[in-house]
Amino acid sequence: MTKVRDGLLLGKKTILKSDYLPACQNKSVNPRIESAPNYHQARSLHVHGVAMPTAVGIRNLLDHIGAHKASNQVQVLWISLREEPVIYINGKPYVLRDLDNPFTNMGMKRLNVDQMEEDLRGDVLMEASRHGNKILVTDELPDGEMVDQWEPVVSNESLKTMLEVVYQELQAEGYLVEYARVPVTEPKDTDFDALIRKISQADINTEIIFSCQMGRGNTTAGMVIATLLYFKRPGASDNSFGRIFTTGRNITYDLPNSEEDKIRREYAVIRSLIRVLEGGVKGKRQVDNAIDRCASIQVSSAHFNIQVYENVYQTLWVLTSGQMSKFFFINQHTELTRGNPNLQQ
Repeated sequence: MTKVRDGLLLGKKTILKSDYLPACQNKSVNPRIESAPNYHQARSLHVHGVAMPTAVGIRNLLDHIGAHKASNQVQVLWISLREEPVIYINGKPYVLRDLDNPFTNMGMKRLNVDQMEEDLRGDVLMEASRHGNKILVTDELPDGEMVDQWEPVVSNESLKTMLEVVYQELQAEGYLVEYARVPVTEPKDTDFDALIRKISQADINTEIIFSCQMGRGNTTAGMVIATLLYFKRPGASDNSFGRIFTTGRNITYDLPNSEEDKIRREYAVIRSLIRVLEGGVKGKRQVDNAIDRCASIQVSSAHFNIQVYENVYQTLWVLTSGQMSKFFFINQHTELTRGNPNLQQ
């Protein structure tokens, strides 16, 4: 079947793999939102994160936050950090994968991901019309086994993009939600500039939801950035600021660059930046405490440290006064990842 596919995106030796992965749920995190795995909130803040939900899961999460006009009329900004096209088929998300590497991101580099999703929708409709209004998809079982099955595509209404599900459809149903797409792949200044711009444009009382495939790495990094920005904005609670930023641990900055230091967030490049920036020690303490507030979904603080710590530190400049630190970390990213396969994933 996959050998004869000829769509713009859904081509030869590609599959539509389920992007809803309930098995990724961190069992220690509460509350659990049905069909929205790994939901977590930065403690007491308007900042949330979630893995890829189903259409029902999106509604469940918005209901939990109170985004429907019939409830508390809470305004929500949903920021998707996915860098690849996702299509909802009968309410369940699917993503393109290579037949021979079904667990690996295909690494698409086109800028307009929303347009890619429209192209993928066209591919699915065209192929389904050839096979009795059905499309062959691949589901991943909890044990990792891959199972092919036919999914009905009765009409164009069977297919939704993330933009339609989160923004157009839910707004029409009375949910106070706006949607933004900020694709994040490798750490780039343009990625973080776009993310910071979106967050800064939102009202300080807006509930901000970040989502990526697993609701961890990029999502937690986005949450940390939003937390840092929140406390730099006029109208933020001074009491809340104190709770976050005055409880930081004392840190020694002349330790050797050992594995223990890395767990304590003591990368050599971080220490170098702290020495050259005015207020660098305070800035690091602020970032560390924001991470602690947002990283409940990670296996541990060290796990978050390994996955996305270098990404988050690109935003230290938000807490200081110059662009130098952002530029510094973008150019030092290879030093942070060199020799560490976990950081390169």
